[in-house]
Amino acid sequence: MSQSTTAPSTSEVPRINISPPEQFLPQPGPPTRPWNEWKSLFDNYLMAAGLDTLPDVRKRALLLHCLGAEGQRIFAAMQPPPSQNSDGEQTPLGFDETVKLLKEQFGGKTNVVAERHRFRQRGQRPGEKIADFVAALYTLAGSCEFGGMTDEMIRDQIVEKVSDRRIRERLLIEDGLTLKTAVTLSQQWETSIAEASAIETGGAVAMASRGEAEVNKVQHQFGKSRAQERAAAGRESCPNCGGGHNRRARCPAEGKSCYACGKQNHFGRMCRSQGTKVAEVGDESSREVFTVRGTASPDIRCRLKVQGSWLSLLVDSGAKVSILSERTYRRLGSKAPLQPSNRKLIAYNGKAIDVLGQAVLSVNYRGQSVPFFCFTVVQQGSDIMGTDLMQKLSFQVVDRDGDLVRTVDKTRQLPAWLPDRFEQLTRGLGRIRGFEHRPRVNPAVPPVAQPLRRTPLSLKEKVQAEIDQLLADGIVEEIQASEWISNLVVVPKPDGKIRICNDLRCPNKAIVPDKQPLPTFEELTTEFKGSTLFSKLDLNSSYLQLELAEDRRDMTAFITEKGLYRYKRVCFGLNSAPAAFQKVLSKILHGCSGTVHYIDDIVVHAASEAEHHKRLTAVLDKLLAHGVTLNAGKCQWAAESVQFLGYIVSASGLRPMQSNVDAIEQVPEPKSAEAVAAFLGMVKFYANFLQNLSDVAEPLLRLLRKDVPWDWSADCQKAFTTLKKMVLAPTCLRFFSPDEKIIVACDSSAHALGAVLLQEDGAGVRRPVAFASRTLSATERKYSASEREALACIFACERWHYFLFGRRFELHTDHQALTTLLTAQGSGHRPLRLHRWADRLLAYDFQVCHVPGKKNIVPDFLSRHGARNDSIEEDPAELQVNAVLLSGALQIVSPSELAEASLQDPVISQAIEMTLEGWPSSIKQLRPELQPFWRIKEQLTVWNEGKCLANGLRAVIPASLREKTLQLAHFGHLGVSRMKQHCRDSVWWPQIDSQIEEFVRHCEACLLSEKNFKPSKTVLTPTKWPTRPWEELQLDIFGELHSAPNSCRFILVLYDLHSKWPEAACMSTVTTADVIDALTTWFSRWGLPKSINTDGGPQFMSGDFKDFLQRCGIQHRQSPHYHPQGNAAVERFNRFLKDGLKTHLQDGYGFKDAVRALLWSYRATPHALTGVSPAELMTSRKISTPLTALQPRTPSQHNLAGS
Repeated sequence: MSQSTTAPSTSEVPRINISPPEQFLPQPGPPTRPWNEWKSLFDNYLMAAGLDTLPDVRKRALLLHCLGAEGQRIFAAMQPPPSQNSDGEQTPLGFDETVKLLKEQFGGKTNVVAERHRFRQRGQRPGEKIADFVAALYTLAGSCEFGGMTDEMIRDQIVEKVSDRRIRERLLIEDGLTLKTAVTLSQQWETSIAEASAIETGGAVAMASRGEAEVNKVQHQFGKSRAQERAAAGRESCPNCGGGHNRRARCPAEGKSCYACGKQNHFGRMCRSQGTKVAEVGDESSREVFTVRGTASPDIRCRLKVQGSWLSLLVDSGAKVSILSERTYRRLGSKAPLQPSNRKLIAYNGKAIDVLGQAVLSVNYRGQSVPFFCFTVVQQGSDIMGTDLMQKLSFQVVDRDGDLVRTVDKTRQLPAWLPDRFEQLTRGLGRIRGFEHRPRVNPAVPPVAQPLRRTPLSLKEKVQAEIDQLLADGIVEEIQASEWISNLVVVPKPDGKIRICNDLRCPNKAIVPDKQPLPTFEELTTEFKGSTLFSKLDLNSSYLQLELAEDRRDMTAFITEKGLYRYKRVCFGLNSAPAAFQKVLSKILHGCSGTVHYIDDIVVHAASEAEHHKRLTAVLDKLLAHGVTLNAGKCQWAAESVQFLGYIVSASGLRPMQSNVDAIEQVPEPKSAEAVAAFLGMVKFYANFLQNLSDVAEPLLRLLRKDVPWDWSADCQKAFTTLKKMVLAPTCLRFFSPDEKIIVACDSSAHALGAVLLQEDGAGVRRPVAFASRTLSATERKYSASEREALACIFACERWHYFLFGRRFELHTDHQALTTLLTAQGSGHRPLRLHRWADRLLAYDFQVCHVPGKKNIVPDFLSRHGARNDSIEEDPAELQVNAVLLSGALQIVSPSELAEASLQDPVISQAIEMTLEGWPSSIKQLRPELQPFWRIKEQLTVWNEGKCLANGLRAVIPASLREKTLQLAHFGHLGVSRMKQHCRDSVWWPQIDSQIEEFVRHCEACLLSEKNFKPSKTVLTPTKWPTRPWEELQLDIFGELHSAPNSCRFILVLYDLHSKWPEAACMSTVTTADVIDALTTWFSRWGLPKSINTDGGPQFMSGDFKDFLQRCGIQHRQSPHYHPQGNAAVERFNRFLKDGLKTHLQDGYGFKDAVRALLWSYRATPHALTGVSPAELMTSRKISTPLTALQPRTPSQHNLAGS
């Protein structure tokens, strides 16, 4: 009441109707601007609108309203319970308390050291005004806590970092310089310099009319007076010597021989048989320049800064190099030493020019900076800008209409039918305009500064040369300090050169990758229908053309013996680069028809030459406008076929790329089952092209089955040879067309399914788009004939969902009963399984057509010789019958079994012997199989009574047990990264990483469940990490699972936010009583938490549930309706559970066994966010896994195990 009585009335304080600031956090993700900046805008809004005198309750409500929906949700979740006054009424937080709470949540903690480092690094940027520079310094100083030293620090930074040396000199001579004086003087000098530059003449681009401009040769001779020059200008030029002598006078060229053609009576510079010759550089006595200008125009000069000093250079488009006279070089007073040069320069008269050497100097012109440019220094003569410097500054000669007359480089790398303006696309490394990459950084990941790994002496010079080249190209820059520091990785090339890469594994852990989806091959190729001409564009060092945001460059910092550097462009190895570049190029090419691209590979296609040239011109104009350059050597222009993503794309369709086919042809005869699997993996990449793959490959597939001994028979050799021949001459698949008739033909046999996707053109000709087949599982082979035929239809429709969904098609089958069983027609009862399948087909618009088996040839053949290359969708209702118990699925390798296999392995046994007796001094003395062991000989030890070999604390696995070890490591069907982490603690053998990738890539269960092998990080709602395990939990219900057993229709999932420890309980119903019963069990095991977060499900909103939590002293937090991000952690685990269940069920597990296996593998595997396993954070120990038995033990561990 007191507030309302003392508040001024509206008549006393007029209020202005102005718009509030933009909402701070309207939706999940990063805020619209930093908290302190937004809070300042809000305070100004209150003051300007006359709302600062409102009561605290209304100001608090106004603040929360301006936060946005997501900001209000977060505030509601984190605010403490309202307090009660003496009357028992609840009192909400006041305005100041609310602001304080929001600042703690969104303000973040400021690292003063890092902020001061950023302040000291901030300099005046090219083209930046003094006022803008000072404003930026004020903003940075706000978080540096300078206190009373703020003005002095900003003053010092202006003096040190101002870009113009003259302004710095003027400030340094001022006594008692204050910040105000420094800003005033700097702005005055800035204005005067700009006005002086506007008065001066000179330019870099000559504008001439095509009809009026001409190429004139101008000859100036030293020692002539103005009058003599005017007199000489009135004479006609002699066609033999080029001079202006009187016609009656004797020509100086009379009797002289031309050095160009050998004929007499003319000079070489006037030789007509050789055309107009433009010398590289003119000498002192006669400097001849070809330049585009009017008849009475003076020489074209360009005024720019060289090494900080203004110079006026003669623009000579005929000179290939830029030169400075010795006098000019000395006047610059440069500290850059004059280096020797073997370059030879020839003047117009054929005489050599005296070259003193070359100097690397900095060049600045109108905001463009070339920090390292090589000038040729001559003994005497004029200072000339040649085509090399013009190219660096992107100069062009254009007419008055703006059309390109010529570029500074005469070498043409594009087809003649393309306009000359596109030659600029092949000039050096581009810089994409209008875009920069600012990767999102997880602030919870601390920076890592790696210590220097010194470069070997033999590589130091090569490494420094590469870095100098990167500096010259403006790709990297030298810095003094950085929170992130990585090391270089030097990769030798076959030609003796090296490639330097940045080891960004630590920074990548802090970078949140962009979520731009990459297109699939099916999405890309569907656009090629009807095209006959194709052009493929390859970008020049694609990532290096994209600017990296300045505040993110420190993450790419790398250290060498010479100092610290960082990338100014997006470098290779940054995990956010592919998706970011795909997004940038998509925006650049937006609106270009007939164009597809995958990261930096662009294909332009069209049905006619005119249409192709029009589309290609539009694409090249887009690239030119954004500063993108191409690698002309790898581009293909207006071709009938191009290479794209491993295939040959042509008017007739798709076929395998010849280089890949040749690689398959050169595969040697396999000597093991692993080699057979690798060969079949290469062949199955092109399985869509091979109709009878399963029939031919059957002898090889038999070798991969369990309990089948190795026997390379004549049938295997025949299959091996035939498969190579099939790959050499595959079927050409046509492109899918949405406008033509679609036919899906399918069939089944007793052991396999087969299908073919066809399209019929206007002439009634049918051609295949894709083939597919798969074998039936043991359960599916028990189905009736009708059920197997229906399953073939399900398999085909879901296999080609991308093409079929939303389109009318015909479904051809040779089983007539399906015409009614899969539709709403007919009467009688269908099996329950067919009811479910018919429901799955409701998403498609099709007509079932009966085709006799004699005409249904291709799918019938594929079904009777099914390939093991597609998903097996086993009926979940039958899984209980065929469940494989968990104990039977794992066969642990014992130390005794490992010892026996190691002694029988010729490579391991010899490595053990050499480890005990000593290795040879040279790796060349060993067989290739032993060379990987020689490289790590210092890490090898012998254990298990001298029968086993260890690499550090990891067991070296012999070849006979590697497949079994991979199966153990893949328990839980982990992805590639998790499986590698799992193995790195326990086992090793040569090329283990590549074999893990190959094993996961060909895991049948993972393939059958269509598991995604490219995991992506989910952007979660910002949540403070609990300090202890089992303090804050998230609870959710996963289901209803209609295909699961009745007792497992629902899964209650509980997730600990600190340790990432999951709990799961299968249930037939999920009433409040069921949920409370499960929670009571878990609480008896782990204790009571502080809070539980749930969604708005009825079980969690009931009075019984709330009473239960209140009795236990547990705070209940609820996420908003229809907003699963509020319970993001448990939702992410639910997705893992869903994918894992699908994979394990395909692998033959029972439902509950699959849940247990998933919980086991998830708890034992290091988590991506914490770096350790949930078990270690929850129980302070690691969970034993099947690989634990293989890990070598120290003697103390053996004694401990024995006791």
